[in-house]
Amino acid sequence: MLTIGLCLVALAGAAMTLLSELLITTAPIQRTGSMSALQDVSSGLGAASGIALLGTIGAIAYRTTLTLPEDLSDTETQAASDSPGAAASIADQLDTADRAGFLTSIGDSMSLGLQSALLIAAALTVALIALLLLGLRGHTEPPATEATES
Repeated sequence: MLTIGLCLVALAGAAMTLLSELLITTAPIQRTGSMSALQDVSSGLGAASGIALLGTIGAIAYRTTLTLPEDLSDTETQAASDSPGAAASIADQLDTADRAGFLTSIGDSMSLGLQSALLIAAALTVALIALLLLGLRGHTEPPATEATES
């Protein structure tokens, strides 16, 4: 499942290349610089927003599926919910029986968080590719213009 998700996310790179080409080639010659700048800014904003969104989804999935041992203090419970690294450190302090179950829960919760984020990224990638193909369907090459001599 991880491999399929990563492959679909990798397709977004190819889709973005085609989308950038479509954006630049359909703009009037006088506006290509503006379109290029618009594409660059929106690409950076989209990447930052995507990382924030998918990271938030992964964190929510981790927090909601993590099974905590009953004998943890409120501070330990909060730390384990906030960070898998802190949860692993807390697990090292538990007895053997609780440690194994807690470490399994941490791993399962992290896996579910990653899978959730990748599935959503894959769905967004498929939607982007569909939008791109829809946009390219009626696209024709702009007529070539002759350069005027100054």
